[in-house]
Amino acid sequence: MARQGGKLGRKKEVLIVALLTSKTVVEAAQQTGVSVSTIMRWMREDKFRAAYQAAKDEVLRSVTTRLTVNSADAVESLAEISGDADAPPGARVSASVNTIRLALDAHVIETLEERIRKLEAQSNEVA
Repeated sequence: MARQGGKLGRKKEVLIVALLTSKTVVEAAQQTGVSVSTIMRWMREDKFRAAYQAAKDEVLRSVTTRLTVNSADAVESLAEISGDADAPPGARVSASVNTIRLALDAHVIETLEERIRKLEAQSNEVA
């Protein structure tokens, strides 16, 4: 893990990994030998919080990349299930609802991105 703005310390770096891979703070504490109260104190430190957030961002970027790669197959699966007359009705409804929900989410994101682009362009014209 890359260090954020100077030395973070090995124990804190190990804790960040444990926090990212554990279900609870207590589990991360047990894994690393750092007390929960110490973890909570470190969480209030700007440098630790920034390093923890950067590590979480890195994990989410990786997950997002995997989701993007697999999304075409997922859409195809939803389409197959929602169109399969032999599939259980609950599966068909769930696949249909999720397909609609994902399409609406994509539309909202595209609309917001376009509005942000326009606002940025207007802001650049004023500046």
